[in-house]
Amino acid sequence: MLSKRWRLFLIAAFVCGLLLRLLWPADMEWKEDEYYNYIVPHLIATGARSWPWTGMNSGVYIANPGMSIWTFTVAAKIAQFFGATGPIGLTLVVRLIALLGCALVLPLSLIASGRASGRASNRQSGAREPWLWAFAFSMVNPFLIYYHRKLWPQTFLPLFCCLTLLGWYRRERKAGAFFWGLIGALIGQVHMAGFFSAAALVLGALAFERRKTRWRFWFLGSCLGALPLLPWLSYLIAHPTGQPLSAGYSELYQFKFWVFWVTDALGLHLGNPLGLLLGGSIYTQISHFARYPIIGGYATWICGIAHLIALVSGLAILGRAGILALKKSHTGLQADLAEKSTFWGFGALLTFTMVNIRRYYLAAAFPFEALWLARLSLGGYSRKQGRTLLLALWFAQLVISASFVGYIHAHEGSTEGDFGESYRVQQKRHLHDFGESWPDLKLLSPNH
Repeated sequence: MLSKRWRLFLIAAFVCGLLLRLLWPADMEWKEDEYYNYIVPHLIATGARSWPWTGMNSGVYIANPGMSIWTFTVAAKIAQFFGATGPIGLTLVVRLIALLGCALVLPLSLIASGRASGRASNRQSGAREPWLWAFAFSMVNPFLIYYHRKLWPQTFLPLFCCLTLLGWYRRERKAGAFFWGLIGALIGQVHMAGFFSAAALVLGALAFERRKTRWRFWFLGSCLGALPLLPWLSYLIAHPTGQPLSAGYSELYQFKFWVFWVTDALGLHLGNPLGLLLGGSIYTQISHFARYPIIGGYATWICGIAHLIALVSGLAILGRAGILALKKSHTGLQADLAEKSTFWGFGALLTFTMVNIRRYYLAAAFPFEALWLARLSLGGYSRKQGRTLLLALWFAQLVISASFVGYIHAHEGSTEGDFGESYRVQQKRHLHDFGESWPDLKLLSPNH
């Protein structure tokens, strides 16, 4: 049984995560991707269009599998059932699904920590605490808040990642292995980065725990989950892109995956959506944002201080971990096979493709970035010191995320960054110019 302090902290974290995701839903990003991810599922849900086998084109110029749209279609049908209409209704359902996926870290923590400790009676031991921190960070991490407030397939990845892991940690059982194979085959169809994260878990189990897996049932589940891929593969063969998928050999030595891994875990930084057009430096991109909140016309720089606290806390955790690694000292909190497979396997597989790795690809690594950081902090310091560092980092990320939500609301988006104008201001302008709600579904044919 968790202590009262832990229960209160986890409840508070959940409330923060709920508010950060659901507050001001009309302030969502609204560009081509979001428009497509609303219109097409809406047409399918209303019977104006058949279910497609492919989604919109990905960042590597090939069409996504149909599952990337089917998830939104299911969400659209749920929204219809509860009477929630339009893009706002859809985005609220999608955000709640993202929150549900993050919440699955809690039951997952029982299974994973029980497996790590070796005895069910030890599930409340130190092996579980990093998972609890991973849940807490998933509620306030600035990148997750940014992704989950978008109409993007990545919003569904926490749910599919946790479901995959629920099967993976019970892969010695027939049902667990089958479920792992089934969801592991589906996650890449939601977002193609999931193919690589799922493959990393398979390779890890094959290399180090081959005899603990009921492979026959995993194979059956994988075959079933892969069936929707067949029409997609047929489409790709019939419609080659003609574009090179590789970005060049430079991707091999930039180590983008691990750079993003570390900065994702620390919550640093949101310069791309907020200040990409201001310049290439980090300071330039977040210089306006760091001054927030503005009170009485004066900059408080509270957000900037939160960035500094996150940076210092992260350096303290990573510095200590580096020193212990050089001394070859071992702590009682060792990474389990799933975390190692994701950190090394997912990273290596993605890097060796030489595609231009984008930060949001690591959404398929959920929840291991936060779990990794929590384990380093708790294992590198005394329990009290490790918790103090993590709590400071948690509060810093809470401030950054709350500032982000407030900044977007106050500015109606961010025209200085990749975010652009929010849905709210575009809707308001369209209503003023044309006197009707927007988007106008009549402008789109069912075959669009």
